[in-house]
Amino acid sequence: MPDPHGSSPHGTPPQPLEFAALIAIGLGGALGTLARFAVGRVLVPLANGIPLATFVVNTIGSFLLGFLLTRTAGRSPSKRLLRPFAAIGFCGGFTTFSTLVLEVDQGLARQRFGIAVTYLGITVATGLLAAAGGAGIGHLRGGAATTGPDIVDPDALDDAPGGR
Repeated sequence: MPDPHGSSPHGTPPQPLEFAALIAIGLGGALGTLARFAVGRVLVPLANGIPLATFVVNTIGSFLLGFLLTRTAGRSPSKRLLRPFAAIGFCGGFTTFSTLVLEVDQGLARQRFGIAVTYLGITVATGLLAAAGGAGIGHLRGGAATTGPDIVDPDALDDAPGGR
């Protein structure tokens, strides 16, 4: 349920959007969507019906998001469009939760309960590990910490306190 006072679901005040950020998000989203489509054309489902393309894009996207958020946290204003372009746009267009849920639902409808539940569990576990791995590598390469009280909101255009 939306907050009647206008804050985001993460408890931060809504951010004013600048035109350049909207363009960056749109361009990143278009490229991410095209990349997901290309992966889907190359990777076919496994013999047991597990949709490999969705698994691969969600795993890679989780890694990239963890890495990008760690690397862009606390960065200079000169790189202010990097997070909207790469994290919100590209990763948002590249990954696909809705397709994952649809594929699990289709597996359940075909009474392939074991495969559907295993696919869901492995995808979520692998995504969590990939995000943690991306954040860890980003941190080793000089990024900011993304855990604890300073966790980065992936939908934020920047991480300036109160000035979002």
